[in-house]
Amino acid sequence: MKKFYLLVFLFISVVSTGISQKSLSDYSYVIVPEVYNFLNEKDQYQLNSLTKFLFNKYGFHAYFDRETPVNVQRCDGLWADVIGSPGFVYTKIEVVLRDCYGAEVYKSNEGKSKEKNFKKAYYEAMRRSFESIEVLGIQQREIGDVSTYVKKNDKVANNDLDNINPFDNNNIKNLPSSKYTTYSYLNEVFLLKKTKTDYKFYKESSNENEDLLYLGKLVYKQDELQYIDVKKNTYKVYFEEAKDLIMEAGNENIVYKFEN
Repeated sequence: MKKFYLLVFLFISVVSTGISQKSLSDYSYVIVPEVYNFLNEKDQYQLNSLTKFLFNKYGFHAYFDRETPVNVQRCDGLWADVIGSPGFVYTKIEVVLRDCYGAEVYKSNEGKSKEKNFKKAYYEAMRRSFESIEVLGIQQREIGDVSTYVKKNDKVANNDLDNINPFDNNNIKNLPSSKYTTYSYLNEVFLLKKTKTDYKFYKESSNENEDLLYLGKLVYKQDELQYIDVKKNTYKVYFEEAKDLIMEAGNENIVYKFEN
């Protein structure tokens, strides 16, 4: 009889977990705090920025509160929190997601690190915690069907980037509308960040002390879309209908595969 009740309990737990995991894709964004309760400073160790980056990497639309698009509904979003526990042996991290009523809808597996350096320990524990989020395969809904074109003289709020075409030009096809877009190439992860004037291009760093490595930017020059890297080299780029980013480098095209 005890075995029967145990099996029923495990079944209910698995079903409940599956439901909560699937429901995360029904939200359209997640808000990441700029200060965590277990740390003393804003974005200390750049841990909050790392959290936002990892959410974007794994299918969420993540923002700091001050960046939240103006066209969203509050209950379409989630609020992230991180529970940190530095210890003598292990540094531990858990990621919690709550809905607009404060109810917990998801808690990640605990990430651990034995690193003694605080920043390295928090980074390693955070990445390990996000491993349980990665496997969920989240693809959050887009934030509304809004125009991506704004006239030069229109006043635009700093946090309303989802409404902006940085190049003020309708002739460029398939431009990403999201503030963050993730790509992959040769088993590495790249992030395209939309600003009010251009698109910044980053690579996820293998250095535990850094989360993103700035590579260059996409600009509109001479009636075409161009990529200018940090060494001032210039390449023609375009976006395919499948959302892949194509960079023309000499006689070959580099294809950055769209992920989310």
